[in-house]
Amino acid sequence: GGSRTSIGIDQVREVQRDASLKPYEGTSRVFIFDGAEYLSGEAANSLLKTLEEPPDQVVIALLATDVETLPPTVVSRCHRLELRPVARSLIVEELKSRYKADDSRADEIARLSLGRPGWAFEAATRPETLDALSGELDAIQGVLEGSLEDRFAYAQKAAGTFGRDRESG
Repeated sequence: GGSRTSIGIDQVREVQRDASLKPYEGTSRVFIFDGAEYLSGEAANSLLKTLEEPPDQVVIALLATDVETLPPTVVSRCHRLELRPVARSLIVEELKSRYKADDSRADEIARLSLGRPGWAFEAATRPETLDALSGELDAIQGVLEGSLEDRFAYAQKAAGTFGRDRESG
């Protein structure tokens, strides 16, 4: 996946400026902060007043993997909507009806999706999604079956990758 650093104050200010404008079409303007756990402290503080009193016709959605990663001051001003994983059987049904996947392929993709229909639908249409996951699983299996030295080498490589991802944007 892509790496992230943070959502900064300039991005929040741009949303606040845009939120003050009337919608071009329709009745509302919707702003989505995908990865809200990456809001910098300064950006989160700047967003508080807008969350408390959003302009008319504005909806602001903060998407986060875990509410605990957000500042409590931000969480207290939001209506929380928890999204749970979708049942495997429902994903299987959709894969079969939408993408004409056979029983075995639909079941495999649904199992690997961990309840994420978007990922499952992408995997059904883009073979490279499954190939990438298969490559990752093969690498992990190799490490598990390898020597202690192999495990340390893999851990060191993973730590280096994690460090670079956090520093890059």
